[in-house]
Amino acid sequence: RSRIKVVIFIVVITVLLPLLAGLLVPHYGNTVDWSRPPALIQNNAVCISRDLYGYQSSHGGHLPSRLSELVPNYVAYDDIQLFFWPKKPWAITNFSPEVLSKEIDGDGIFIYIGEAGFREDLIMYERTNLWLKVNHGYRGWILPTNGQVQVVDGDDVLNRLSRLRR
Repeated sequence: RSRIKVVIFIVVITVLLPLLAGLLVPHYGNTVDWSRPPALIQNNAVCISRDLYGYQSSHGGHLPSRLSELVPNYVAYDDIQLFFWPKKPWAITNFSPEVLSKEIDGDGIFIYIGEAGFREDLIMYERTNLWLKVNHGYRGWILPTNGQVQVVDGDDVLNRLSRLRR
């Protein structure tokens, strides 16, 4: 009896695990670039969103003018890899605050718009060269004003950006 229960349990797990994994992992169509795991960018954006909220709470509802302003009070030096993919081979002693700011704001995985993006519900978006190719288009992660990170079509991001430039 117990062997039958174990066999049934193994069969159920073998069948259900792939189905559950399919529900838990974001869907990108047919193409997933495993050299850049999809959940990594999402996780980093969620962490940065949390840190932006902390900054906003401490600064009368205002966001920083640059992402690098989150370091070190909201993003610790040990966590600066949140801003980069692939990760930078830095040790904490290898950079000055000026170099770090330039790297985060100029070469990080996210383009930060901040409060200027409120009109188009776009605070931050994944750098376009990192977007995933999906069928005949692209998808990337964004941070809208509600603070809930989401994946959207690249055309949506480009349309929002073009309206911001007007």
